[in-house]
Amino acid sequence: MDNFRRFILITLAQSGKGERKNIQPQEISARIQALFRCNVIVITQEKHQDGEERHHHIGVLNENAHRKNATKRIRESFSEWQGRQCNVSFHKAWNTICTYVTKEDKEPYVWGNFSREQILQQARARQSHKKK
Repeated sequence: MDNFRRFILITLAQSGKGERKNIQPQEISARIQALFRCNVIVITQEKHQDGEERHHHIGVLNENAHRKNATKRIRESFSEWQGRQCNVSFHKAWNTICTYVTKEDKEPYVWGNFSREQILQQARARQSHKKK
């Protein structure tokens, strides 16, 4: 199991530009589902500090993303984003991803085995645990 990365965080920067402008959460989710055996996908939008640009944060809980090719496969699937505009990171726990993606957007698009409320509960549980 060491070769697999179950908890993935993807950030698609500058989502309001060019071909990326009209991408919907359902399309983002479908692209990820085509890559991996997913349990849940959480997608949020966040405005950049300047208030103009927006970007998507995507949390993926999956069973078969391999550490050696997951980043490459994700970037190929989101080819409208060049290089680091499609940032992929792997995490050790699902609740840290839930906390991060919902920090601004409290109405995430959720696909899979969890409800929106369950995702928000996981984020709140992580935050209250950190405060202790």
